Amino acid sequence: MGLPPVNIPKRHIKELLQILQEILGQAGLISKAAIDLPDGRYDKTLSNLLIYLEQLFVWNKSVNLTGFRSLEDMAIKHVGDSALLFKQLPADQPLTILDIGTGAGVPGLILKILEPLRNGRLRITLVDAVRKKISFLRYIIGILGLEGIEALHVRLGGKSAIEQITPIFDIVTSQAVGELALLWRLGSPFMANGGIMIAMKGEKGEEEASSWVADLSEKERQGIEISLRHDCLPLAQADRTFVFIRTVSP
Repeated sequence: MGLPPVNIPKRHIKELLQILQEILGQAGLISKAAIDLPDGRYDKTLSNLLIYLEQLFVWNKSVNLTGFRSLEDMAIKHVGDSALLFKQLPADQPLTILDIGTGAGVPGLILKILEPLRNGRLRITLVDAVRKKISFLRYIIGILGLEGIEALHVRLGGKSAIEQITPIFDIVTSQAVGELALLWRLGSPFMANGGIMIAMKGEKGEEEASSWVADLSEKERQGIEISLRHDCLPLAQADRTFVFIRTVSP
């Protein structure tokens, strides 16, 4: 299937490309090696991000996909946050990833678009309880010709979810699910032995993680390892905290 034309005005395309390049640069994803990737993979990645943002902007007028209304905000907040997570992924190895409450595909769909900038394939499952959001995601996956990614209309928390989502994942992540306790309850059944949950949090992420651990039983605490990584959202100077929860044998 051919790509749809990008209908963003040329002046706006130039501004958006500059924003995207700055985001990827500040997130540490751009290097001479990345720009010189064979088969135009770097340029294709930027083109796919532009198409994603344009379609998100269009669909968002009729489907509540994101609270951001401008292409610039969508780029900075959605691509920026996803790029920060992308650089946190274990390098140079294939990974299976579950994105819970993906909404507009943040971060999972954007991770897939960024995949050419890393060594190691990503196999990603996007999950959301809102059918219209899944329709949007499947449309984007189709027009971009992305492989190794699926979007499932599933409400987590019941037996049917476990029946529909069969793989065990290396990485379980979410930006949309609020409390860490809820994310752990929903996502931990899908984690592989030694798998990692990565919760995308703001400046109070460390405080929330400490509070959650304090509420766990001694046995529950013995089954996990927690670490934190701090970063700053490109172009927004907003603090971000990534909470890593790894399952371990007690």
